[in-house]
Amino acid sequence: MFIREKRRTNKDGTVVTYLQLVENRRVEGKTGQRVLCTLGRTDDPTLPRRLSALVETASRYAEVELP
Repeated sequence: MFIREKRRTNKDGTVVTYLQLVENRRVEGKTGQRVLCTLGRTDDPTLPRRLSALVETASRYAEVELP
């Protein structure tokens, strides 16, 4: 799994960027990607706080210590 930025251009030319949680998987011998969820827009001021909470929760199950 990984996080990717997905950019979308509006009709007025402005660009909006979203963060997505994506997994690679093999289907019928071909590798494909599946979006598990959209985490939010990068211009959302609450996004860093929500991502920090997600990392903290996930670190309980990982073999990594947070600083």
